Amino acid sequence: SNFGYEWHKILNRIKEDPYGFLKDYFKRELSETFFGADKERFGRKISQRREDRRETASFATAILHNIFTIRLPPP
Repeated sequence: SNFGYEWHKILNRIKEDPYGFLKDYFKRELSETFFGADKERFGRKISQRREDRRETASFATAILHNIFTIRLPPP
């Protein structure tokens, strides 16, 4: 198992560059926050069964996420 080796690599990264490690780590946290918000806003389950329709639904969710995130002021 590489579990111990992977933790060793992570701990070395923290030791060598704690600021850089935390900067990357909190980007991940922000990404997970957006995923959670999208699930609350658009639903947790994709009800389509066909793969092409599932992809379309996922793409539509991504587009709506971008629209809600940008929120451009009216002209």
